[in-house]
Amino acid sequence: MKSLGSDGRVGIVSWDYGEHAEGGLGRAMAEMATCFCGNGLHLLSRQIRTVSVRAPRSPFPQRMNCIVQRFSRMIQCIADSRYLFIIGLWFGLQQWIDTHRIRTVILPTGPGGLYLWRKPKRCRLIVVSYHMYWQQARMVPGQWWKRIFVPLERRTLVFADRVLCYSKDTERVLLRQYGVPRPKLTLLPQLLDLDTWHLRLQPTTYHLQPKESGLCVFIGRLGRRKGISILLRAWEHFQTHQHANVLLHRPRLVIVGNGRLRRRIDRMIARLPSVSRVPSLPQEELVRLVQRAEIVVCPSYLEGFGLACAEAMAAGTAVVASDCDGLRSLIRHGETGWLVPVGDPVALQKGLCHLLGNIDLRSHLATSAQEHMRRFFNWEEATQRFLAEVVYSSCA
Repeated sequence: MKSLGSDGRVGIVSWDYGEHAEGGLGRAMAEMATCFCGNGLHLLSRQIRTVSVRAPRSPFPQRMNCIVQRFSRMIQCIADSRYLFIIGLWFGLQQWIDTHRIRTVILPTGPGGLYLWRKPKRCRLIVVSYHMYWQQARMVPGQWWKRIFVPLERRTLVFADRVLCYSKDTERVLLRQYGVPRPKLTLLPQLLDLDTWHLRLQPTTYHLQPKESGLCVFIGRLGRRKGISILLRAWEHFQTHQHANVLLHRPRLVIVGNGRLRRRIDRMIARLPSVSRVPSLPQEELVRLVQRAEIVVCPSYLEGFGLACAEAMAAGTAVVASDCDGLRSLIRHGETGWLVPVGDPVALQKGLCHLLGNIDLRSHLATSAQEHMRRFFNWEEATQRFLAEVVYSSCA
């Protein structure tokens, strides 16, 4: 079998990408890109436009189609328009593929991902699916209208030579609702570099601190799908229905995130003196915060994988999460985390009270979760399985 990077023909297309990605999908695509570093990877995204990792001089190719050039300038002016990026992709993707002689294209679809109107020629297409619009329309309140994107998703999946997913829940939806043939679909372990989050960190870089009594943390985009409003409604119960075993802990909630609902969330926070919000934190400070916390809360209606949840588990912090698609695939209730019914603030409040008042249970969940993450999300093994899929697709 010929080396994957010997002819430098792998391309990743992602609207959101890299260190400043708005969501977990962009970060996940960056993890995939690290697998090909030094092997002639080509990237196309709103931040990077066209970059050849192998290029010895300027990172921008000299021979770029004029359509893609105009399209890139438009993206700079209207950086938040993913749909503009998709339309430009329909006209410029084939030229980009031919210019760089790309033979394998990796493209995410679903919410936050991209869609194709026709199948690219002279290459194999690998589609990455985290969660789908069919799930979002059914499971997230007020987002029923997003069913209109399902035909575009289905069309893109039909074009794919391989479909990769990272959750058993998504795998089930792809098989049953989208009709993806089983031989074309592969469930892979998520590519996660979790060394940063483990408790065994370099003391010269990270100054580990003991757990802070009553500290709970939420990390995520302030959108409806993440369930932040449910969390704040649950937190109100702490002020009106305080339990004796929780009063001693003086519970405090720190929200790390930004998004469309930030003004509404800030108004709710103004009524809750024990809640604070920061838009973002540097990676080192975020790791410290999660490690200090007694509980990380993930009240989502739906997740493709649950990156913030996985990182908290790797950091040795107990997790209270919704029993939703994506998270239930990651957490075993009572063993590696605590699951509560989706969209139920009373159940969420009870779950938080139960864990805050039970240090032995929190310790058991945190230890088991960390061991689970080390065992099942080994970076080298996950990388080899991912590369095997790409090698198979590019050499078949």
